[in-house]
Amino acid sequence: MVMSMKNKKPSLIVLSVSLGLSIAFTVLLCLGLFGVLVPSWIKEQNFNYMIAFVLVILNLVLDIVFMVVESKRKLDIPEWFRVVFFIGFFIFTNVYYYFGLYTIIYTEVLFYIYLSIVLSILSISIFFNVQKNENNQVKSSNAYAAISTFTYSTSMFLIFETIITAIKIVSNANDVENGILMFLIHSCVSIFVSLVVSLSFYSSLVRKKKFINACLIRTIKNEDIEQK
Repeated sequence: MVMSMKNKKPSLIVLSVSLGLSIAFTVLLCLGLFGVLVPSWIKEQNFNYMIAFVLVILNLVLDIVFMVVESKRKLDIPEWFRVVFFIGFFIFTNVYYYFGLYTIIYTEVLFYIYLSIVLSILSISIFFNVQKNENNQVKSSNAYAAISTFTYSTSMFLIFETIITAIKIVSNANDVENGILMFLIHSCVSIFVSLVVSLSFYSSLVRKKKFINACLIRTIKNEDIEQK
């Protein structure tokens, strides 16, 4: 039997709420687009319906991809991470744009902190699942694991941020300097957060491993699935 759905109840509730709100936002966007009901935040000059619709679709796609990958790859994902993922990506793909929170430096930095933490958890999980043996043990040194986590997460972030910055520069060629400046600020935030998380993982590895075990996304063997 596949993993009990009871253990995933909190994240399923969050996912259902996220999907429901996404549908509600889509309806509001349609009403605003046709001038039937225009919420105050949509009246802002910088609001772009195309971007808003793309972000709604992006949130839905991320949720679907998350669940498909979890099922197909037989992943054991911590319940708290599922909840944080669904809430975070709903807020950062929908709420942030609707209320202009990406234009406020403090709320924008919060997004990059969240993204860096998620990437760090994905990085240590990738490292663990690639390096582990048949007994689910990793024989590499703790320092090597921490350094690899930092390297993986930073690399993924820089690829992401480079793409975003390139799109901004192409869409607004008159604001190249600001685009590069924000790239540097976001990169510094991400590198710092990734470093802190990697050091936390290292500290956990040399101690009781409770923290890192609570963060790991593991692949499940067929026999383990049958037992559940």
